[in-house]
Formats: sequence, C-alpha cells, structure tokens
Amino acid sequence: MIGLGGGGIELRITENVSPSFSDIMNDPKREASLSTGSFICQGAVGLDYVIILGKDEQGEGGLLFVIQSHYCPVN
Repeated sequence: MIGLGGGGIELRITENVSPSFSDIMNDPKREASLSTGSFICQGAVGLDYVIILGKDEQGEGGLLFVIQSHYCPVN
C-alpha cells in the first residue's frame, strides 16, 4: 500500500477586547498568526489470514488475523 497527501493548519490568536486608538498606536501587535503545511507519504505491507470456523446458507464465518507494517518518514 502507498499513501500520498498533504496537510496544513493555521492558528490565529486575536485579542477579544476593543482597544482605544491610542492603545493601538502604542502597541499595534494585537494579533498573531501561525501556519504550517507539509507533504505526507506512507508505505505499508500487510498480511491477512482467515481461519474459517463455520458455514451456513448465508456464507462463512471465522477469525481474521492481520499483520501490518507501516513506514512514515519524519521530516
């Protein structure tokens, strides 16, 4: 299996009060904005094995065992 994609996030922090004009002129930094984005890729190998425990007219039933190994490179 191979997975490709991308993602991003933005965080905006603003002051919730209404400052006066002189407050804004003395300290105009009333908002902060942080953002990031990245490319994402993943590789995986898997093995599925079924042990059939019973049959009826609707189909078969049993246990499913799954082994998976994932690789996700970290930036």
